Amino acid sequence: MHPIVIMGVSGCGKTTVGQLVSRILSIPFFDADDFHPEANKQKMASGTPLNDQDRAPWLEDLSDLLAKNKGGMVLACSALKEDYRQILSAGITLNWIILHTEFEVIAERLNIRQDHFFDPSLLQSQFDTLESPDYGLQLDASQDPKILASQVAAACNHMGISDFGLIGLGVMGSNLALNLIDQGIQLSVYNRFSTDEAMVVPNFLKDQSLSQVLGFNQLESFVRSLRTPRKILIMVPAGKAIDSVLEAITPLLQPGDALIDGGNAHYKETSRRAQLMQGKSIAWMGCGVSGGREGARKGPSLMLGGDAGSAPGILKILAQIAAIDKAGAPCISFLGEGGAGHFVKMVHNGMEYAEMQLLAEVFDLLRPSLSYVEIEALFTKWNSGDSQSYLLGITSDILRTNSGNGYELDRIVDVAGSKGTGTWSAAAALELGIPATLLSSAVYARAISTFQDSRRSAEVSKQDLVKWDEETLEQLHSAYSFVRLINHIQGFQLINEACEQFQWTADLSEIARIWTEGCIIKSKLMEACQGWLAETSELVSNPRIRQELSNWEPDVAQCCQWGLQQRTPLSVINGAFNWWLAMNQADSPAKLIQAQRDYFGQHGYFRTDDPQRKVSFKWERTNGH
Repeated sequence: MHPIVIMGVSGCGKTTVGQLVSRILSIPFFDADDFHPEANKQKMASGTPLNDQDRAPWLEDLSDLLAKNKGGMVLACSALKEDYRQILSAGITLNWIILHTEFEVIAERLNIRQDHFFDPSLLQSQFDTLESPDYGLQLDASQDPKILASQVAAACNHMGISDFGLIGLGVMGSNLALNLIDQGIQLSVYNRFSTDEAMVVPNFLKDQSLSQVLGFNQLESFVRSLRTPRKILIMVPAGKAIDSVLEAITPLLQPGDALIDGGNAHYKETSRRAQLMQGKSIAWMGCGVSGGREGARKGPSLMLGGDAGSAPGILKILAQIAAIDKAGAPCISFLGEGGAGHFVKMVHNGMEYAEMQLLAEVFDLLRPSLSYVEIEALFTKWNSGDSQSYLLGITSDILRTNSGNGYELDRIVDVAGSKGTGTWSAAAALELGIPATLLSSAVYARAISTFQDSRRSAEVSKQDLVKWDEETLEQLHSAYSFVRLINHIQGFQLINEACEQFQWTADLSEIARIWTEGCIIKSKLMEACQGWLAETSELVSNPRIRQELSNWEPDVAQCCQWGLQQRTPLSVINGAFNWWLAMNQADSPAKLIQAQRDYFGQHGYFRTDDPQRKVSFKWERTNGH
């Protein structure tokens, strides 16, 4: 590495930046001012500018210093005339870094600086005589010193510095970055520079050591800081933001580099982008990240898909930040080519929708008769046994949150938001022909919540309330368990169908395993699913599961009746019960639908006595039809 000379007028920050660069690159730092003879220092302190004769021995000493440190050093030097720069460059290649900014910015800095022999009144003379070169790396000195140091280090170390890059320092991105730093991974981070986000990178770097993380708001410097083949995790919103990043970064990459989309992108878009980048020999990976802010910081569940050739190197790094299951293995797995990782994350979110809606419906059944204290105590009791789950646990926390001025829950507008993954999972289930009725019902329940004015104008008070006692609460618990199990059956059935149709290599038991820790739907039930799915990919065919569901059936029927009794909508609970009844009906009414379709459209149907041949019937038309 060639010696680095950081130059600029006094007060531009060259010493601060130079010391930071020294620490990043592990090379010595020198301040050129320290090499002035005492006579020069006294002259400057008195307000008298130095002349060429004064500077001659100083320049000679600096030239000797640079020659002795050809292998790498950082020198911070005041504004140098071109003649002086030529003296220092004689017989040696230097990396020139020029820090510049407005006179007013520097003057303000110098006025508050103490313990330095430079007279601030000389600043104007430095600006007047400054001969700014047309070579070297030109940087705006008004930027945060850590960002400047990151840019200098990236420009001067052509081998790359960091092992991993992360784009996007929002809630999830910043917490994942902190997790990576905690694991000792040398990291570079980037966030776009805009009026609203100007301080994102400086604020992130404030409490971080540059020996572990470099920060950038210029994409080219960020990419240059990474060792090849580069591995970059992108944490920006799905859609146009991802495509904007892709368009900007692609020209800066090389064949063999890998980009990882850690947002909630639609799996078809991930497949499209993977094919696009394949033509450039750049891997595009889709990685589902579950666990929210806390999971990102302490260990998320990670669902990786995309280029199989790039997967091992990425898994090696991301496994270090993933949650750890009870057997000590990281909760991360490569699930297949294209959009496999994002598909599995999408279904995860759909199952999450259903589980959340189920808890909302149980709460809705109970709240006309029980207090929040009583409901919270019930949920806490359930959560101490086989029904333990992350979502049940946080629901108890929510119900006990009382600031003294009432429950925070009662201040929340009853309109459920979403980011679209639930809708995507419902649409995927329809496209793949899988009756994932619970996640679809949960999506529609959120949609209904948005019709706030209509709901309020048509409200009918609840009259015939359920009388809760130990027996009825146990029945409710059974119904709750019934619906949760069917939600898991449907979710894994949807993933299994996708794996078959798209030829993905995902193992359902492995998916259940990486969902046992770090993610929103982790639970004891998920741990059981891991074992069941190791035996069969169709949970509903497991005799033990079928027996469990049969045992709970009367309690679910009773629960549905309670909903009707006190006018409580139970979309997910009723949906689960109807699915179960339909899945246990050997002779379904679908034959009437087939007959209707054939009647008006001659679509044809298969007969029971010849199921391989499609036929159409000449129906007798009566009543004027």
